[in-house]
Amino acid sequence: MQSIGERLEEARKRRGISVREAAEGTKIRGDFLLGFENNQFDTGLPDLYVRGFLRNYAQFIKADAEKIVTDYNAILIGETKVSRKENRELFGRMEIPEQKRAAPEAGGNPSQTERRRPDDGGERKRDLLSPEVANYVKIGAIVLAGILAVVFIVWLVQLIIHSASSPEAVGGPSASQVEEQQAPLETVTLIALDTVAVKVTQESDGRELFSGPLAKGETRQIAKRGRIIITYDAGRNLHVEKSGKRFQMPRDDYGRSYFE
Repeated sequence: MQSIGERLEEARKRRGISVREAAEGTKIRGDFLLGFENNQFDTGLPDLYVRGFLRNYAQFIKADAEKIVTDYNAILIGETKVSRKENRELFGRMEIPEQKRAAPEAGGNPSQTERRRPDDGGERKRDLLSPEVANYVKIGAIVLAGILAVVFIVWLVQLIIHSASSPEAVGGPSASQVEEQQAPLETVTLIALDTVAVKVTQESDGRELFSGPLAKGETRQIAKRGRIIITYDAGRNLHVEKSGKRFQMPRDDYGRSYFE
């Protein structure tokens, strides 16, 4: 069974198109296309955009776009399962060592561990913690507790000062936040001229209003307050309509635009 990369390369060569020509035709970087043909899909971009690139490239070279995207999704699922299995195996290999206690000698004190060296003339030496070492341990624990207490007090004081000096603590929400909250609710429409992956985020609070692919001819209404950020993988395939007017994206390929 052919891999995704083999099918893409075969379809491109069958049409007599070079990687450079494919990059110019799809507006996708040539190194991305070469990576796809070598089954390397780690472009540093979200999976949403990788799917969009694969779909556009496959459609351009007349390959089965839906089959390629489906196989890519299967690869992602397989990588997730492998990662989980490795984690389980790692935890499965962890062992908790058992503490072994030496049995006390006959006639000795059961509460203490004793041992006899053959060359000491029968003299017993007890494996007990000396009073000096015990004092050092106690002093170290006290010093560590004091340092932690000082760090906590300093952090608490800084938190109180920061809270008291912030505009929200002194006079409520800032002017820009009040303005965004009072902005009227507007509706814009995303119109797909062809397949395109889109993500819409509200700038004021970072809330994601929409994320996903749009098929050719599909529309999507978005309710917003104030300015929004539109990220897309093929700007030539996307229009935005507001109050009966259509607006075209400033970039033909991957881009990010602000829209009032």
